[in-house]
Amino acid sequence: MSSNVSLGRRGDDPHLEVLNTLLQEVSHLRQELMVLAELKPGLEHHISQEEAFQQKLLKMASEAFVDGDPVLHRLDHEARLKRAKLCAAFWDSMLAKLGEKTIFGLLTVAGLLIVYWASGHQIIIPAVNK
Repeated sequence: MSSNVSLGRRGDDPHLEVLNTLLQEVSHLRQELMVLAELKPGLEHHISQEEAFQQKLLKMASEAFVDGDPVLHRLDHEARLKRAKLCAAFWDSMLAKLGEKTIFGLLTVAGLLIVYWASGHQIIIPAVNK
């Protein structure tokens, strides 16, 4: 009878339910830990490959840019673009001024020839024989 009494007390014991819940949670955590343990070697391998890839990428970037600095590389490009724009503006201005001066020069020569002709001088244009 003592075994019946102890079984009856176990069914009424509130700590038994807490203990059962804890055992289930521990079992679940052990399963998750086993899964993580299986994943760990693959994760470590991936991390080492990623570190090697990042090192290669860093090396390529440092070789591609001036002194290994992408900011200096960008600034160099900006300076070259600014210089190219200034050169284009200079030549545009130079050609515009040259065109203005050429037209002014042609009008001046034509005006002088008209004044020379109007003052009674004869303008002789030699013929070119072919």
